Amino acid sequence: TFSGDCIHPRGSFTCQFSKMKIACRSFILIFFITALFYSCKTSRSFVKVKDTRFVVKEKPYYYIGTNFWYGAYLGADADYGDRSRLEKELDQLQKLGVKNLRIAAASEESNFAYPLSPPFQYKNGTYNQKLLQGLDFLLSEMAKRDMRAVLFLNNYWEWMQVFGKWIDETASFIHSIDSNHLVTTGSEGEKGTLNSWDHARQAHASRYVDYVTIHLWPKNWGWYKADNPATMEATKQNTAKYIAAGVNIARQLNKPIILEEFGFVRDGEKYTPESAVTARNEFYQFVFQLVQDSIKAGSPLAGSNFWGWGGLGRAQYQDHQWMVGDKIYLGDPYSEPQGLNSVYDSDATTLNIISVNAKQLEHLSSNSIKN
Repeated sequence: TFSGDCIHPRGSFTCQFSKMKIACRSFILIFFITALFYSCKTSRSFVKVKDTRFVVKEKPYYYIGTNFWYGAYLGADADYGDRSRLEKELDQLQKLGVKNLRIAAASEESNFAYPLSPPFQYKNGTYNQKLLQGLDFLLSEMAKRDMRAVLFLNNYWEWMQVFGKWIDETASFIHSIDSNHLVTTGSEGEKGTLNSWDHARQAHASRYVDYVTIHLWPKNWGWYKADNPATMEATKQNTAKYIAAGVNIARQLNKPIILEEFGFVRDGEKYTPESAVTARNEFYQFVFQLVQDSIKAGSPLAGSNFWGWGGLGRAQYQDHQWMVGDKIYLGDPYSEPQGLNSVYDSDATTLNIISVNAKQLEHLSSNSIKN
C-alpha cells in the first residue's frame, strides 16, 4: 500500500509506476497511496505501520472504503472517459464518509476472455498515456476531497498463486524504490491460497509485506444462496470465522489486516437498481459491526473495502452483460453481470448503513495512539 504526499509529484509517480508494473507482472501488489500528487503546497503525513495498526501523525487510521476499479478510466481525457461523472461519484463518496478507494492502476493487453480494455500497457510494451493521465486526474481530484487510494497492479481475474521467495524479492524491490510506501499481496486469505491458512501466512510473512489482506465472497464460495435466505445465518457464522482466522495470522505476524474486498448480491440475485437489498443490508451491517467491534477490542483489523461502487453506472443491455466497447462502468468486472455486486447511487438504505459506519470509524481514528 502506498501512502504519500507531495514527495512524489505526478510525473515521478507515473515513472515509478512504470518500473513497478514491469516488476509485478502476473501478480497483484497493492499500494496504499495518499492521493496528494496535485500540488506540493499540500502537506499530509504518510500512512505508517506501528505494530498491528496503521497510523497517521500518531493517530490510528481506520476506515470503510470501497472498490472503485474504473476510476482512472473515468478520469481519462478519451472517448471512454467521463470526468464529469467521476467528480460526481467522488463527491457522493466523500459525503458518505467513504474516503479510501481501491483502484486499478495497471493492466496488460492480453488474450484472456475479459481483460481490462483499453489496457494500461500494450503487448508491445508501450503505455497508454491517456489512461495514466486519467489516473493522475483521479488522484488529483481525490486529493481535493481528502481521500486515499489503494492501487492494484494487475488486471487478471485468473489470479496466480505464488509464495515465499518471489513475494519477498518483489516487495523488497518496491520498497527499494520508495521506502515511504506500504506494500501488500492482495491475497484473499485461505480461499486464495490453495485453501490453506498456512500458505496465506507464508504469503504475508516477508518483512517487506507491511500488512495482511483477506477477501470475502459468500455467494462465490457457496455459503449464501439468494434463493434460500435461510443460508444467511450460516453465512454470518462462516464470515466471522474467516475474519477471525485472518486476524489470528495478523497477530502472529504483528501486522495490521484489511478486509479489502467483500461483496454481496441483491435480493433474489437481481441486478437492477429497483430490486430489493434487504439481505445485502443485513450482511453489510453485520460485517461493519464485526469490524468495529474487533477494532474496539484492540485487534489488528483496521477496516474494509466493500465491492463495489456502481454509483451512477447502469447496465446497458437487458441481459446485464458487458459488451466490448461499453463505456458505462459499474463495480462489477466485465466477466460478471453488471449490477451483481454493485452499490448504486440510488441504494438509499445501503448508503445510509455505509455512511453511519464509516463516520463511526473516522471518529475512532481521532484518538492518539497510547503506548
